[in-house]
Amino acid sequence: MTVEIGQLLNQATDKVAQQVHGSEGEKGAKRYLHLANLFIGQGFDRLNVTPDSEGKTLEGLEKWYADDSDGKKKKLLTDVLNIALNIFPEAEKNGATEPHLLGTVGHDSENASNMAGAALEMIDGSEGKIGSYASWELLTCALVENLGRLYEGDDFTHQTTGFLLAKEIIKQIDTSGLEESPELQQIYKRVMSRIYGHGTVNAGDPNLDLVAQINRLQNAGGQEWLMRILPYDVGSVGQDIFTSIDDVRQVDMSHTFAKDASGRVTPTVMDWGEFLVRNLFDFSTEANKDNPDYYREVMMTNQERANKRRADGVAILTILAGGEGTSLYKQVFATDLELSEPRHWSKKKINVAIFQEGMKKYREFKAMPPEFPGLEGLTPQKQIEAILRVGNSVLPESVFQKIIQHVVTDEGEEQLADALRFALNIHYQDLDIEVVRLGRQVKSSDPSVARVAEFRRARLEGKVRLD
Repeated sequence: MTVEIGQLLNQATDKVAQQVHGSEGEKGAKRYLHLANLFIGQGFDRLNVTPDSEGKTLEGLEKWYADDSDGKKKKLLTDVLNIALNIFPEAEKNGATEPHLLGTVGHDSENASNMAGAALEMIDGSEGKIGSYASWELLTCALVENLGRLYEGDDFTHQTTGFLLAKEIIKQIDTSGLEESPELQQIYKRVMSRIYGHGTVNAGDPNLDLVAQINRLQNAGGQEWLMRILPYDVGSVGQDIFTSIDDVRQVDMSHTFAKDASGRVTPTVMDWGEFLVRNLFDFSTEANKDNPDYYREVMMTNQERANKRRADGVAILTILAGGEGTSLYKQVFATDLELSEPRHWSKKKINVAIFQEGMKKYREFKAMPPEFPGLEGLTPQKQIEAILRVGNSVLPESVFQKIIQHVVTDEGEEQLADALRFALNIHYQDLDIEVVRLGRQVKSSDPSVARVAEFRRARLEGKVRLD
């Protein structure tokens, strides 16, 4: 490394600022990002990241990484992983309330740490079959896929700004005398392709598809989704939390993704939660039929995890709707309760087993609410704040106040606090299991796995718990 990480980030963001803004001001920035977005998207074939369904590219990179008699390859990739581990914490340390960093709300170092935790779980699930290079790539991509949120990265621009930031950071990395090679260029392009195209449907490349699935797992409707969507979509973007009663939502959820919102209702947090529970991309698809068996096994396990979170989402939506039997509950689950037929595919029925499991979880929660000593005596509003601070490393007071403004009623506060308590209980159950697994992985012979497991475990053990 030629510069420390804070300096590296500052230099990279300065370069991107010059590229984006130039002398034309904000209007010029929006035009530049729009054109850059089109250019990068259209130029992906030239980036040499076409899907490799049989994993031959990974095999070649594993051999390249293993052929390292002077240790220069390992040192370089270790330096890059160190940047990935520390760039979000460094940005937050240096002023997460700066206007150009507001995009980090909901996409902060806590989120990056959770992404790394999911990657570690997948590596563990492969039982050592995911190789050392592939593990490094999976962990690095998981940590930096939201890199663009560190510089004016809204929903439209963050893929482009992330790509530009990665390009500037790569320019400043000390290669320690390592000769440029097709493999090194391929590695950089693979990482950059995930920054630009994360969260998408499977394309067929086994490792890069796992990165996309890590992103989708966080949007599956479970605890991480709720803890992140409130600060970002409500506190920053300004969406409402609760859905109103109307005839459209009973049979059609296409307003959640329609490009032209003219004449359509505005999506809410509940709308997004419902849409994702119903329509999340599959985790094992025809595109992956030629992937190595152990990758397809990990993807099937990911599908099971996603289905569990979708069931959690059913319970959370029921809590936010005010419980079974309310008019809002009947609207949200109209097609599942056979009260109406879907008018659009977006309102298709939730898988019956997932829906029933979600309702079972809701009923168990209502029958025996979990106890949290750290929340005792707090008002619903204070409970909401305390839980959101558990799930986010960046939560400015202004963002929290906007969330509360969108709650509107005392009843709404109680429902939101209940939903977050449900999410927190699942969050702690999952973390207890994860800490045991991390105890194994910190001893891994794979240096990337051991390093990230150590980072993740220290972060989890250093957090204040409310239970």
